[in-house]
Amino acid sequence: VSRDWSSDVCSSDLVTGDCSSVPCTLTINGDKTVNVVFTQNSYVLTTAASPVAGGTVTPATGPVLSNTVVTVTQTPNAGYTFTGWSGDCTGTAACSVTMDAAKSVTANYTQNDYKVTTNVTGNGTVTGAGTSYHWGDSVSVTATPANGWSLGAVTGDCTSVPCTLTINGDKTVNVVFTQNSYVLTTAASPVAGGTVTPATGPVLSNTVVTVTQTPNAGYTFTGWSGDCTGTTTCSVTMDAAKSVTANYTQNSYKVTTNVTGNGTVDRKSTRLNSSHVKRSRMP
Repeated sequence: VSRDWSSDVCSSDLVTGDCSSVPCTLTINGDKTVNVVFTQNSYVLTTAASPVAGGTVTPATGPVLSNTVVTVTQTPNAGYTFTGWSGDCTGTAACSVTMDAAKSVTANYTQNDYKVTTNVTGNGTVTGAGTSYHWGDSVSVTATPANGWSLGAVTGDCTSVPCTLTINGDKTVNVVFTQNSYVLTTAASPVAGGTVTPATGPVLSNTVVTVTQTPNAGYTFTGWSGDCTGTTTCSVTMDAAKSVTANYTQNSYKVTTNVTGNGTVDRKSTRLNSSHVKRSRMP
């Protein structure tokens, strides 16, 4: 009997004729006929994926007739990469096994890493960037503007934030923060008292603005009010709307009349401001 074949000596269905089992002894008293059926052996081929979630291996584990040449194939699942065979096949090329004994073949996989890239324009913080995410992971992307900034356009694999990404490859999210502006209001009191620069208008947040004043003729600067005080240099940080007023007082001036000889002058001495004109009567 060949090593890959066997006979069932216990079954009358396999040994028939003048013998019903083997071995048997025939006493010759005429022609004899013995029918023997040999059945081919089978061996178990064990196939597996490592890790199990990594992919699919065919054929599945099961018996295979002896001397059969079996081609074992593998298909990686999404998010995994085939790294090679182990057991009765090695390497990464096609796997073929000859079933002259029980055989075992394993397809080995590694889980892929995927990255989330966040590109930020302006001042703010974006969460969610990373380089070691796996297929099917959920990643939350959030954006927080810095003080004085607002959230602008969001593009790429998110169109708004917060958003949740389902990882099925590398992802990119672009976030733009725009700088706020606040109104700086400047004024002179009274209006005729002088000139204040810069004029009232919007200023980008966190800008430090130096406000200056120039008194008009006939006026004296007396100090700042609002978001500046005192009489020294006025600087304001535009972290909110601000208001600055330059205050003035109108100057007073005196007219002195000196009389020689005989005559009358309305007033010998008086204080006049820059908008007044006094007339003197002469004899």
